[in-house]
Amino acid sequence: MKFLQFPIFSILIGLIIGILVSFYQQMIPLSLIFLTIPTGIAFLGFVLYTHCKNYLILFCLAWSACIGLYVGSNYFQQDEPSEIILAKQKPVAITGYVYKKLPTNLYNHSYYFQITSINHQAFHRRVLFQISKKNLSEKPPENFTKLHIYSTIEDIPFKGNLHGFNYQYYLKQRGFKHQINLIEPVYQEIGKHQNLASFAYWLQQRLEVKINQFELSNFSRSLYKALLLGDKSEVDKETYQKFSSSGAIHLLAISGLHIAIILIFLHALFLPLQRIDRWRPWVPWMIILILWIFAFLTGMSPSVMRAVTMFSFITYSLYQQTQLSIYHHLAASMVILLMIYPSFLFEVGFQLSYLAVIFIVWTQPLFQKWEPKNPIAKYFYGIVTVSIGAQLGVLPLSLFYFHQIPGMFLVTNLFAIPTVTLLLLLGISILLLDTLHLSTSWLVDVFDKLSLGMLRGIDQVSSVEILLWKNIPMETELLFLSYLTLFFLVHLLHHYKSWKLWGISISMLLFHYFYQEKNWNENSQEYFIVFNQRKENLMVHRKQSKLTAYTNIQDTLNNKTIQNYMRGSYAKQIHYKPIQNFYEINHKKILWISESILPTIPIKPDIVILSNNAKVNLEVLINSYQPEKIIADGTNYKATIKRWQKTCSNYQISFASTYDEGFEIIR
Repeated sequence: MKFLQFPIFSILIGLIIGILVSFYQQMIPLSLIFLTIPTGIAFLGFVLYTHCKNYLILFCLAWSACIGLYVGSNYFQQDEPSEIILAKQKPVAITGYVYKKLPTNLYNHSYYFQITSINHQAFHRRVLFQISKKNLSEKPPENFTKLHIYSTIEDIPFKGNLHGFNYQYYLKQRGFKHQINLIEPVYQEIGKHQNLASFAYWLQQRLEVKINQFELSNFSRSLYKALLLGDKSEVDKETYQKFSSSGAIHLLAISGLHIAIILIFLHALFLPLQRIDRWRPWVPWMIILILWIFAFLTGMSPSVMRAVTMFSFITYSLYQQTQLSIYHHLAASMVILLMIYPSFLFEVGFQLSYLAVIFIVWTQPLFQKWEPKNPIAKYFYGIVTVSIGAQLGVLPLSLFYFHQIPGMFLVTNLFAIPTVTLLLLLGISILLLDTLHLSTSWLVDVFDKLSLGMLRGIDQVSSVEILLWKNIPMETELLFLSYLTLFFLVHLLHHYKSWKLWGISISMLLFHYFYQEKNWNENSQEYFIVFNQRKENLMVHRKQSKLTAYTNIQDTLNNKTIQNYMRGSYAKQIHYKPIQNFYEINHKKILWISESILPTIPIKPDIVILSNNAKVNLEVLINSYQPEKIIADGTNYKATIKRWQKTCSNYQISFASTYDEGFEIIR
């Protein structure tokens, strides 16, 4: 617990507490916040004080919690100003600029959009901006294009399903609560927004033009852009899946690994200067400057800035002979990043990057007790030990977010990391030589052959499906207990103490208890779920461990909604049946309507499900059946759903739409 004697750790803890409270404050009663914050800080303060007897620690903890609360409240836009309230009621004149283009889908072009004025009055707010593809006749706007829009502003709807990806919550974690949705793509481009990020984007576009001129295969060109520009949009889905299955997905995006490769190369490059007393103090600053130039050339994306910030502090710690360990510099980099971007705390990349580095640093002394003497064997031994340390640190979090374990990650890293190192250095060299108008054709050819060779290797590894474990459930409680077990385990390997063994045993027993309790709870329920599918229908009846899906989905094995539900509900097997018009659960009668003619049934239903824009007279239906509730699934048009909702409101009948809620459960 010696690290508690340094204020940076209490600053980091307090900052995280403040950001978390600012994000969850609308979900927690205000009275509970005022009760738990002082209590939590007092408890942490007591723990810190008993270990270090330092009032500065308590002061840093309290003030950093307040700072975290302030920066988090501003960033997450928890308030609802009058301008937004007005824009929800009627269309307003909106001016702003696109600052990040998101991956497109079948229906919309999506962007992150910065509003600068509403009704010609200065106003600043980040929103999700979507333009319908249906009626768009011109080229969609590019990044940093200024736009003038006349539109309403809406709350971002829930677009997930049970145990599936919650897009609304994902955007909220990044500070987005509202959206501009242009069904009719009427907007006016009024110029370009100029700032440092826009200049970096312009430079990135120039580099992309250069890369497109090189004679490369499609995969090699997409990999070149991923490694050098951080743009993996051209990597096709099949290739992306192969990288994911083989445990090499981190190689496709600029991450800590790529920055570490550049750092090692720069360290070797500046080795002669380190032997000169006059130049030695300037070496770390020159390396840090080059790292930030690289970040600028890659478009200054958040993931790149995060990795470069972290390794800037690591570089400084490696070259400065002080009593501060690398953990202090990691904590300092986290504080700076969270002060500027509080949303990083919720980003998977941020969490995985820091956990990987922390566990690599923490576990390396264990592996360094024995090392091979041969330089080549030592290099590959280093890859293995670093891979094991990183995988150990990110495994529980990877299961929590991605629910799979790539068992071949060691084999992949043994050939992929050296190859990516060569490809990254080759890519930089090609761009530098091309800028100097020197011949690069032979280097381009080497890059192409190396990247295709790596792809063949990853293809072979990903084909070993028996060592890829998928759809593994991991709840928040299990995540916490997994890291508690790892904490005691690594501590035990460093220094044997009996209490650490007890800690491992108790953590594992609690893990098993919570897992079995969740499993038992799911298998003791009975309910009927209407899922939110855009084109197909999906309904599931669960009766204890027996699951029956009523659906017209053709490829049920690869349907994400079904896979996510089975994983999250601890289901082992599911039976499929054609859709029926009538269901019954817990004495509740359910009628499903998808045709223009009402089915003739002798019993009045309690609940009616409307699908596929059923052409029914809802008033006649209500008068005939007098149901308790009407549910509209995701196969209906929004306009139709709104009309049905209004009719139900007039008749004072409960109405639910899976478009708004994501799914509807009938118990």
